[in-house]
Amino acid sequence: MKKIIFIILAFFAVAPFGAYSAADVQVPVSLREQEDYYEIPDRGHRTSPTYETCVIDFTNLAIATERIPMIISYELWDETGENIVATYPDDYDMVVYMSSLTGCYQLRLVTAESTYIGYIEL
Repeated sequence: MKKIIFIILAFFAVAPFGAYSAADVQVPVSLREQEDYYEIPDRGHRTSPTYETCVIDFTNLAIATERIPMIISYELWDETGENIVATYPDDYDMVVYMSSLTGCYQLRLVTAESTYIGYIEL
């Protein structure tokens, strides 16, 4: 009986309390391209929004994307998208800042042509 209690206590002593453990240092985020609603025609064929994926690497402190053109800024908003939490011109500073947070947020990658929005739970 003492062994079982010791094993349980040992597990909780080494279990990670953050959102991501050492095995989860790369977090994929699905991003949706934001449309300019004032330019959408009233009738006719509409294309579905474009989805991209970025990977947030908490080990190398970087955000990697494959097909998103040059990113102007990295923005973190509250979950509802009403209030901006942080904005950075590079991914390194954004990932460092995100490392200290907990909760649900919107990640926005802003380019010259559009904005890509995804949700992440830290």
